[in-house]
Amino acid sequence: MRIHIFSAAAAILALSAYSAQAEDFAFGKVKMYDRNSQVVTLDSGSSFILNPSYHPDIRPGDAVVIAWQDNLNGNFYADYVGPATTMMQNMTSN
Repeated sequence: MRIHIFSAAAAILALSAYSAQAEDFAFGKVKMYDRNSQVVTLDSGSSFILNPSYHPDIRPGDAVVIAWQDNLNGNFYADYVGPATTMMQNMTSN
């Protein structure tokens, strides 16, 4: 009986850890990109923090897609920022 309880607890823990790391995508136009603070803000008002070594070639008004994750503090961290047209071409070519 202990093995079943331990197995169930391990499965629940593994699934909750996986769901916390789920990645989402955001589409929109760049409202502001501050290279010094590494923050991209979309026209919707959503802001994303970039990795320190990541400097995408974007400008205000560009239509972009952002792959992001959030943490427990509610901060959004961007793993990828690129042209929305490239993402749409990749999705439709498959």
